[in-house]
Amino acid sequence: MLRNRLGLVAVLCTLCLPRARAQAYTDATTTSPLVVSFATAASTPLNPGFNGFNGNMKNAVEYYDTNFQRILTTLSPGWLRFPGGTDSEAFDWSSGEIIPAWINALAAKQYTHDVNAAAQPIVAGKGGASFSDFGALAAAVGDAKIIVSVNAYTDTPQSAQAFANYALTHHIPVAVWELANEPYTWLNTDSGGPGPFFTDAADYATKMKPYRDAIKAADPNAVVSVYFSEAGNPNKAWDNALANYSPKYWDAVTYHEYVLPGNLTTFDDLMAAANGNLFSNTTSYVTDYLAPKNNSGMSYVISEASPSSGQGGLLLGKLYGGIYSAEFSLRMSTLPQVKYVASFQMLSNAGVDETNDHLNVVQAAYDSGTTTNTSGLNFGFFVSAQAAGEAVANPALHNSTAVYATTTSGGPTAPIIGGGSMPAVYAQAYQGQNGKRYVVLTNKSASSAVARITQDGADITSPMQMTFVTGNDPSLVNAGLVPDNVPIQTQTVTNPGAVTIPAYSVVRLEWPLSASISLVANAEGESPTVAPNTWVEIKGLNLAPVGDSRIWRTSDFVNNQMPSQLDGVSVTVNGKNAYLYYISPTQVNILTPPDAMLGTVNVALTNGALSTTFTAQAQAQVLSPSFFVFNGGPYVAATHANGALLGPASLYPGSTTPAKPNETVVLYANGFGPTSTPVVSGSILQSGTLSPLPVVKIGGMGATVQFAGLVAPGEFQFNIVVPGSLADGDQPVTASYGGSITQAGALITIQH
Repeated sequence: MLRNRLGLVAVLCTLCLPRARAQAYTDATTTSPLVVSFATAASTPLNPGFNGFNGNMKNAVEYYDTNFQRILTTLSPGWLRFPGGTDSEAFDWSSGEIIPAWINALAAKQYTHDVNAAAQPIVAGKGGASFSDFGALAAAVGDAKIIVSVNAYTDTPQSAQAFANYALTHHIPVAVWELANEPYTWLNTDSGGPGPFFTDAADYATKMKPYRDAIKAADPNAVVSVYFSEAGNPNKAWDNALANYSPKYWDAVTYHEYVLPGNLTTFDDLMAAANGNLFSNTTSYVTDYLAPKNNSGMSYVISEASPSSGQGGLLLGKLYGGIYSAEFSLRMSTLPQVKYVASFQMLSNAGVDETNDHLNVVQAAYDSGTTTNTSGLNFGFFVSAQAAGEAVANPALHNSTAVYATTTSGGPTAPIIGGGSMPAVYAQAYQGQNGKRYVVLTNKSASSAVARITQDGADITSPMQMTFVTGNDPSLVNAGLVPDNVPIQTQTVTNPGAVTIPAYSVVRLEWPLSASISLVANAEGESPTVAPNTWVEIKGLNLAPVGDSRIWRTSDFVNNQMPSQLDGVSVTVNGKNAYLYYISPTQVNILTPPDAMLGTVNVALTNGALSTTFTAQAQAQVLSPSFFVFNGGPYVAATHANGALLGPASLYPGSTTPAKPNETVVLYANGFGPTSTPVVSGSILQSGTLSPLPVVKIGGMGATVQFAGLVAPGEFQFNIVVPGSLADGDQPVTASYGGSITQAGALITIQH
């Protein structure tokens, strides 16, 4: 009985729950002050899991190696790519092996053939690369999503369908299915002849359609992407052919972006070329080049990106590589249509690196016709200099929901190829989902800069935590030493008006959001007057931990007492504990204590996640009457005498039916004050009747009130007889008591 009554409280309380960039620079000089400004009113959404890592197959590490999982977690990946890029083109997902016969089909392109041929014995020697193990890896590093590179070269649509079905039925979250890695590279063979797979982009799109249909047959909600050409070396004929293809059946566009070296050979020239790519070929490639060629609302995925070519280069793995990769992701995050951006690669000299790769161990196992488990070996994992820079930026990308419009002026400059220059410092601000704001900055210059950080036109005064990597030489690498050449450092910034941004650096500034209460009101109708033992809503900002929205649970009750805190959130009214039913960052619903309150009362809410208590004042009186309503209103929460829900048939089809004239029905209400039985604070046992009985009117006509009293915490029940002369349709309903009346606009549906 009591459990049922509390269940009804939960239902009724649920009724009052909440219902459902381009970077701008001014002229920069080496002497002008550096100012970073962002506006919280101008924001764009950031896709959850935005930042990620491309995978590769030629390594001896098992996906379930816990040491690898721990260090990868420090890079805050939002997604991981399986199995990789080039080495996906002869990969059989079902066996987890690279198939020798399929490698032979790649012989016309020596580089692709050799990459797969080199990876094949390594994968086989450790017993294959299991997709289920990869899914477990993604889950272990923070519930990362997965982007799958579908082998649409040597595998079949039927296999792709089985793959998608496996992921769906095993609850492995695949964010995107990419069809045939870099297909434009196969238009011609090394000898100059036509490639064996596609004659042109239209032929590619036609041949990919069966793969797409097969994946959708297994999972209709799957996101399937096709490839446009590489941003660093666009093939306009390929891209135009896809632009003219009909129908454009793909859900997303994948492209890769490498900085091709051309005939540049020195580190400084390559760095200047990469700077130029950041300055002129990041967001504009999507907005000006790709978007006009695709359907409106298209999503974009960059599953490989690097400051060097796809086959490596001087910048890869260096401190500058981290600066470049961080800034590339920051720039692309300003476009809400860009959903995922990769770094190159997860396990490499530019990601998690190794002091001992143990390739000889798995090669020996393969040569002897056996397999080996390498998870117990000491690989000497360490974070490369490039990944260290990414590890500074990624927590902001991984833990944020919105990107603020950000401008940067002043500061040093950095060279771009051809003799020009660009602002050396780039900055981007974010709204964290964890009660924080972030500003992430990169400095591509040998000169440090002192930055002034402003928000909405005003200087920020809150102390900040500063996490950063820096070095006096952009070509620094890490080698697994303690300390290493490019360590991740932290310090406290007490003056946000003068933050030193070191030379050649990636910097993340973070500080807790301010929290506030904007409204304290009756939970139904939002009357600004509250009362004892009344359900009340508190609205504001950062009232609960970010992402934490829930109602009370059975486990929250101790010794038949309602909870006075949920997940570190608590509320007092005039210093007495209130009881929490629902928490979220923007709304908290409480039952006020039964103690007498009159006039101005102090409401204090503590959010333990912010270690902050903040207060507001409300007006209180003995009564604050309201009806509970279904789904935000306007229909009063009511039942027939048999407990069936009362309302128009369209409200909850199959569950609600109207009231009939002369029928006895039950209405549920809030805030009608003390009853014949005193309420014990916090107890789940509440009862007692009202005397005199309230006056209930339906359509302006008096209804006979047979019972009015407390039946559960804060929940009043009125048993009434519907007036016999009411017309069919929606009729207003009110209850008056002690000189107060329930909210206007509540309705009950009548039907003869």
